[in-house]
Amino acid sequence: MSVIVHVSDYAFQSLLISSIETFPSDYIGTKASATTKRNRDKTSRHEGEAFGLLFGQRLLKKREDLIFNVTLAVPMQAAVHQKDSVSFSPPHFHRIREVTESFPYLEFLGTFHSHPYLKDDYNGKPTSEFSDGDELSALGIAVEYGDELLEVILGLTALDNHSTRQAKADGETIQSYCGRFKYSLSAYCTVGAVSDEAEEDDDEDDTEPCLMPVDRLICPLAAHGGGIFEHAELSRSA
Repeated sequence: MSVIVHVSDYAFQSLLISSIETFPSDYIGTKASATTKRNRDKTSRHEGEAFGLLFGQRLLKKREDLIFNVTLAVPMQAAVHQKDSVSFSPPHFHRIREVTESFPYLEFLGTFHSHPYLKDDYNGKPTSEFSDGDELSALGIAVEYGDELLEVILGLTALDNHSTRQAKADGETIQSYCGRFKYSLSAYCTVGAVSDEAEEDDDEDDTEPCLMPVDRLICPLAAHGGGIFEHAELSRSA
């Protein structure tokens, strides 16, 4: 079975803007350096990694493709930041789910978070790979929810100038630009986090719970590349 993730324009805009909002201010500009990393703890407590919840529809197509159609991304202001991961505040998590899932066409699909980088430390696709802490957090949420879930990660950095370069799509990852921000968007799905009671006695099923890259990530807005913002930049400069 293939796992395909479609992220709507609206959901992606919310995910991207919230990640840019919390992007550390001292990571922007030519003065950002190794010294900035050493002084990272002096940055405003409101800046750093963004975290949020994903909602939409989970579809099984022809019993061959599991499709996550992400139509809504809800940034969480009450996120819990740890050394190598970011997660949710349980009371706020359940509050958002209770309200959002009251809409008949929305169900909880997973979470997203950002990985902010200094320009010199950004190295493309690896910036949106998950850490051990990210994996443990995603698996824990899947167990609590009772179904396999998505984990979408946005690795990003700030360039010195706006870029209009084309996007690059590679399976679970899309690399692109928005103004002077460069990012790598990747999607993963938990596997084996939730046991099927019908398979509990199957000795052949010894898969360890883990996060796996999805087979294909589709995000139309991200796939446009930085060129989609070129007109707005020229208008502002005129």
